Amino acid sequence: MYNQLISLGLLITILPVSAELSQLSEDDLGGVSGQAGITISARADFDDGTKVAFSNENIPQTDYDQNGNYIGSGATWIVFDDISGSIEMKNLDIDLIDGVGPNEDKGAVQLTLPEYIDVNELKTKGVYLGNGPEVAYDSADNSTSHLFLIGLEIDGRLTLPAATKVNIFPVEQ
Repeated sequence: MYNQLISLGLLITILPVSAELSQLSEDDLGGVSGQAGITISARADFDDGTKVAFSNENIPQTDYDQNGNYIGSGATWIVFDDISGSIEMKNLDIDLIDGVGPNEDKGAVQLTLPEYIDVNELKTKGVYLGNGPEVAYDSADNSTSHLFLIGLEIDGRLTLPAATKVNIFPVEQ
């Protein structure tokens, strides 16, 4: 009997399983109700020198020099250079809802902002816009290969108003 239970358990765990994600129409999304969303609590720790770089090839792109002057077209990157510190959030809720928008006829993604965001000595050398994922620094004239947008240094707790909700929904142009 014991061996049969083990065999049955193994058979159940190795059965092929498949799942499919498919796009919902606006009407189908509007008909979704009673579904639970997800709640995210997370912490990100950045070692000294961490870099995050992003480019989207589907967006019309242009290049700028360090003074903000247009210099042509090409891949434009946003680069968060030399990040260190940590950031943590508690209980960010994400849900699908309906009945939003100017005519209350749209489905939406609803974010309930987290209870708090803790930031522990989060800093970056800078946030840059330029033509590649690497920012080159020239110490001779204190210039960079990318346009400097902003530098960040944040420390402390941001406590958000209770259950602040943000709805993200499509609009026609």
